[in-house]
Amino acid sequence: MRYLYYNRDQLRECLFEMFSRLNLLEKFKIDSDKLRAFIKDVERSYKRLPYHHFTHAFNITHVTYYVLRNSKV
Repeated sequence: MRYLYYNRDQLRECLFEMFSRLNLLEKFKIDSDKLRAFIKDVERSYKRLPYHHFTHAFNITHVTYYVLRNSKV
């Protein structure tokens, strides 16, 4: 759970790397600057709540990424 100590810039970059390592940018012809802007917009849209916030969204995305990378799904 090291990500709990990451700042928002680091979390956004990790999200970008997850999309990149899954080859989604190439497969769907996603511009890297547009993806980074989209991730930042998503982050800004989260309210500061005790549980359902950007860090929680990152965690759920990371779990999904881990399953995709480490299974035959």
